[in-house]
Amino acid sequence: MPFAMGGRLIRAVLFDMDGTLLESEWLSAISNDIAFETVFGRHITRGEVKELTGRPVSEILREKYGEKGDEVYALSRAFFRRNSRAVSLYPGVLEALKHISRKARLAVVTASKREDAVRLLCINCILDYFSTIVAQEDTRYHKPDPEPVLLALSRLSVTPGEAVMVGDQPWDIIAAREAGVVSVAALWGAGIEDELYMYRPDYTARDPAELVEIFERLMQA
Repeated sequence: MPFAMGGRLIRAVLFDMDGTLLESEWLSAISNDIAFETVFGRHITRGEVKELTGRPVSEILREKYGEKGDEVYALSRAFFRRNSRAVSLYPGVLEALKHISRKARLAVVTASKREDAVRLLCINCILDYFSTIVAQEDTRYHKPDPEPVLLALSRLSVTPGEAVMVGDQPWDIIAAREAGVVSVAALWGAGIEDELYMYRPDYTARDPAELVEIFERLMQA
C-alpha cells in the first residue's frame, strides 16, 4: 500500500546499503588498510579512505594505481569476505524495514558488487525485504549519477515522484535529486553530518526510528 506525501503517492523506498543499512564501513577500512600495507608498504591515508567511500572501489583503485590497484582490491575484498559475518545492521534498521515494507516496495541501490551485496543482506536476514537490488555491475555510471536510481525505479515500475531515496553519503543525495526522487539523509550512518547538510537533503533522520516517523508524518499529510 503506497503512502501519500504532499499530494503524491509514494510506492517505493530505495536504500543505500553500506553505511546506511549495514554497519560495514569499519570492516572496509580495515580491509583496505591491510591491502595497502601489503602492496604499498604503508597505511592508507584518511583522504584515500574518503575517496573509496560510497563509490565502486575497484574502479577508483584501478584509475589511481593501475595494476597495483587491482592487487589492493583483490586482497581487500578477500579479507572483507572472510570476515563479513562481523558486519551487522545498524540498530533499528530491521524494525524500520518491517514497517516501511508494509507501505511501499523496497530496493537497494549500492556501489558494491551484486555477489557481495546479496551475501551481506543474507547474513543479516534482510534480503527478502527488497524487491530488487541495483548493484555495481548493473549500470555504466554510478552514484552520484542518477542512472542506478532510475534503474531501480524502472524495475519497480514507479515514477521518480513516487519514490524516496535513503542514504548516508552526499552521492546518495545528489543521485536522488538528479533522478527527481525525494532524498532522506541517514544521519545515523557513516556519512559526515555537516557535509550531508551542505547537499540539502529533503529530509534528515538521526536514526531509523526517526525515518519511520518521517514516513508516518508524510502518510498523514
